[in-house]
Amino acid sequence: ITRRMFDRQTAAMDCLCVALVVLGGLHYGYNVAIVGTVLGELSDALHASTLLRETLVSASTFGAIIGSPLSGPVAERAGRRAATIIGETLSLLGTLGCAASSD
Repeated sequence: ITRRMFDRQTAAMDCLCVALVVLGGLHYGYNVAIVGTVLGELSDALHASTLLRETLVSASTFGAIIGSPLSGPVAERAGRRAATIIGETLSLLGTLGCAASSD
């Protein structure tokens, strides 16, 4: 019975991990899509050159490149759960700031 319970718990944890990875990928894709959606209006408002538009789009990827190696030490020090909560809270604050901004 113990082995069967362990197998069920392992399978459930594996499914949860896969679901979280998929949601993380969707979250990142959503953020990239948001940049692409507003790029036209933003470049018109800023009279942006091609270089500035490229820089705006690549900024989110650059943030991921910087944030990924930093997440390991944070997770080691604060724990994976706390690191996830910190990262998602910062993302939520950024989303709320964008939503609250005026025209």
